[in-house]
Formats: sequence, C-alpha cells, structure tokens
Amino acid sequence: MASPILEVSEEFVSDSLKNGYVNRGRYYTSAMVGWFLLIAVDLIVTIGGFGLLYRIIRGVPTRHWLLFYVLPPSEVLVALRLAHAFVPRHLHCLRYCAAGACLLRFHGYSASLVIGIINRPFLSHAWIENGDKTYGMSAPFRECVPLLRV
Repeated sequence: MASPILEVSEEFVSDSLKNGYVNRGRYYTSAMVGWFLLIAVDLIVTIGGFGLLYRIIRGVPTRHWLLFYVLPPSEVLVALRLAHAFVPRHLHCLRYCAAGACLLRFHGYSASLVIGIINRPFLSHAWIENGDKTYGMSAPFRECVPLLRV
C-alpha cells in the first residue's frame, strides 16, 4: 500500500538496503520508532481528537532524541513507510504526516505538519514541510492553500 507522504520509489528502498547506502541498524531503529509514533498518533486522535494531537505536536521540540545517529530526511521517511506496512489499518494523511513530522523532529530536523484545503471541490490534506522541501504533496493536492502549520 503506497503511503501518502512519500515520493520515494520501491527501487530506492531496495537498492539502498542491498547496496549498503543505509545503515540497517539505524534504518530499522527509525522504522521501529516510526511504528510506535504511528500507533500513538492514531490512539491520540481516536481518543482525544485533533485538539490533543495539535497540542502534543506543537510541544515536540526539534532535537536529536536518537542521539547515536542521524539519517537524511528522505531515509527517515522511508523508514516510516516501512513502519506503516506493519500498522493494522490504513492511516490517512493527517495521522501519517503527524507521525512523520515528529519522527523528523526526533532526528533534529525542523519539520512542520501543514494542513490545507482546496476550495473546489472541497478537499483537505496534510503534508510535511522541512525547510524548502515538501513531502506528501501529490498532483491533486498541489493547489492546496495552507491553513495551519504546526
């Protein structure tokens, strides 16, 4: 199942692991942390609603929580994609991007969760911004107007 956040091909993932571009221990540790984040975000939204999720994400600082290594943002999000394969249900863009933004912040990147809309037809979408990079903006959502940046 393709995730809404990543624009990384399956070939990149398999080539990275086969050719040793990604340190497997670091990669799988990030995937495990990503899995816990995906489950936690899903529970937070289900139990406490969006208001609680907003307060929690706003409070997550940008620093190296995973002190012993740092991965590039694209590899962090590939690890999250791997973790998403082991979540028992499909998560929509808000929950997925909230976990992705937190995981990037754990790696020391100043990632923001952005929520926007398109007026006609009315659609809402969430994506991640990290500096000048945007993750999760597929073709139908390129015209989204940002409303909230966390």
